[in-house]
Amino acid sequence: MLKIRLRRMGKRHRPFYRVVVSDSRSVPTAPAVEEIGHYDPMANPPSVKVDVDRAQHWVEQGALMSPTVKKLVKQLRTGRIEAAAAAAEKAKQEKKAAPAEAAKPAEEPQAAAEEAPAEEPAAAEEAKAEEAKAEEVKAEEKKAAAKGATEGGEAAAEAAPSEDAPEETTEAEAGEES
Repeated sequence: MLKIRLRRMGKRHRPFYRVVVSDSRSVPTAPAVEEIGHYDPMANPPSVKVDVDRAQHWVEQGALMSPTVKKLVKQLRTGRIEAAAAAAEKAKQEKKAAPAEAAKPAEEPQAAAEEAPAEEPAAAEEAKAEEAKAEEVKAEEKKAAAKGATEGGEAAAEAAPSEDAPEETTEAEAGEES
């Protein structure tokens, strides 16, 4: 009986496989009837090349595929492996383009520095205006808190003159002074 399976090649800790058609009763290292592809799992993305037509021919002749070979052939047919290879190639191109782009931003800050002085006075004025508004809001909040914190509310506010209002004497105070 024939079997389509992987034959391990390569070095220790660096496997490489050949996809072979061989007798299922023989050891995997025995001479193969035919080599129909290869598989390199250590590549990024994994490199797979299998002659799918020859694999189909051998399946028609009665050969059985190992589970791993079935998975690899299925991925080749659906195009998942080519998509992964294309994505890896695109990532490599982007890495090569990154040093060239790194040189461009070094030039752009100089141009931005030339334009910045014209924008700084306007930005400084806006920042000062915002700070002034914030201070006004805080002052109003403090006044409101002082009014609400004292007992009696308005009566206490009348007894203590406010900072903004001119000092006026009330009738009760006028009678006490005389």
